[in-house]
Amino acid sequence: MKTYIKGIILVITISLGILLMIGVVDFTLSKTKKEPIFCKKTDMVWDGGSYICSGLYYKIDVHKNIAGSIEKEEFRLF
Repeated sequence: MKTYIKGIILVITISLGILLMIGVVDFTLSKTKKEPIFCKKTDMVWDGGSYICSGLYYKIDVHKNIAGSIEKEEFRLF
C-alpha cells in the first residue's frame, strides 16, 4: 500500500514539474522577445500580426510592428 501511494505522489510531482517547466520556457521566451512555443493562438489583432495566445494557466500578448518583428510581449497569469 505504501509503494502505491509513493507512486501516485511521484507521478503528481513529475506532472507538476513538467507544467512548471513549460510555463518557465514560455516566460523566458517572452522576456527575450521570441515567439512562445507551448501556447495556442486564440485571438488575432489586425494591426500588423499581433496576437494573443493561451497556455495552460497563462496568456501572452504578442505585439508586432508593421514589419513583422516583435515589439513587446506581455505575460499574464490567469
